[in-house]
Amino acid sequence: MSFDRDRASDVGAKRCLSLREQNISQRGAPERTPLHHEASGWTQRAAAARAIGELKRTADLPVYEPRREQDVFDRVRAANPGPLADAELLHVYERIMDVMRTLQRRDL
Repeated sequence: MSFDRDRASDVGAKRCLSLREQNISQRGAPERTPLHHEASGWTQRAAAARAIGELKRTADLPVYEPRREQDVFDRVRAANPGPLADAELLHVYERIMDVMRTLQRRDL
């Protein structure tokens, strides 16, 4: 008997959907996950990054501060409980900081 990835995917998807439907029927409509609430958190973070950018501009400080970012990475690495490997989690944080730096530079 050979492995059929498409069939396995389809069966898996149906099983997940079935479990979700059972969960909905037992509890009513599912509550929004914390991820749905992240949009407002990111908006707040972007507003803070813009304010920090303005402070840096006023104080004539650079937008990119490698030592500060390294401190953040060190704390993230130390607090990482998994399942993401440190390198994967740091990649996420690098991207977030890159976007926030871009926002600060755009406002120059």
